[in-house]
Amino acid sequence: MNKIRVALGAMALVIGSAHAAPADADNAMLLIRGACTMSGARLDIKTTPEGRLQVIITLPNGQRRMVTLEHRDVDRFMDVATNVMAGSNLQTTACMDPYVSDVTNTLSQLPERPAAPPPPAAAPYTPPALPAPTVMPSPPPPPVAAPPRPALPPAGDLPVGVVNGTAPAAPAAAATGNRLAVSVQRCRGTDRSHVICELKVHNRMGQDAKVSVEADETQLLGEDSSRTKLYSLRLGEHTLYKSGANHEINFDLLADAAPVILFHYYNVPEALLSIKRMEVRIGARVGTDGEKQTFTFANIPITGR
Repeated sequence: MNKIRVALGAMALVIGSAHAAPADADNAMLLIRGACTMSGARLDIKTTPEGRLQVIITLPNGQRRMVTLEHRDVDRFMDVATNVMAGSNLQTTACMDPYVSDVTNTLSQLPERPAAPPPPAAAPYTPPALPAPTVMPSPPPPPVAAPPRPALPPAGDLPVGVVNGTAPAAPAAAATGNRLAVSVQRCRGTDRSHVICELKVHNRMGQDAKVSVEADETQLLGEDSSRTKLYSLRLGEHTLYKSGANHEINFDLLADAAPVILFHYYNVPEALLSIKRMEVRIGARVGTDGEKQTFTFANIPITGR
């Protein structure tokens, strides 16, 4: 508890207003280092609609501290991060590195001038409803036969949109397990080595569940025999990183929820234009009852390259 009071005092002295100032880059790095050196502290990094970046630490006692950065802070933040990481031990540096990368990448993509908050919109005029005209129902269209399932190639690779030879064809590859359903919306390249795959994960259990993704077993396989493991997830405004001995990424998923989650992969070969095979090792747990499953997808194009 004394350590928490000392940390609160130090953060209160250096963290001022919520708008970017020259010292905010230093303060953001202070929060990142605090999250990696205080047991039980949690760090959240998210953008605002106006084009700013918020770095938020939640201390073990529940208190929170926040620093707001803008695009102009990116150079100062990189200088401060370099100095702080150079003076830290290996364990702390390894913990801080993904946070520093996330802040740096996000700041560089923010607009140079944040927008002012939009004024409250006036309530639109709603004319009185008119009675609906009577429309005679049209006859139902004739039934359309389902297309035949594409056959597997001789080499055993799966066609686009086919999962283990049983899932429906494109537009989105999908697979259904006992607890979760997973579908691939698309994969896109953002720069030379960074690929983001958008996956919709559906909780089919009818209860709120704890979901766990094994990062080391969730990987992309290329035609050139390359393998790239999962680096992080983006769920809404939150970036989630792997932790624990099994390098798992954990989050809560409400009953019947089906959010689109961004799977981030780094160091994907630049020449790779499609993913030969994607493996997603994921599980869901309610209480002590848990089950994990590997979902497999194939021949997914990488757009933007």
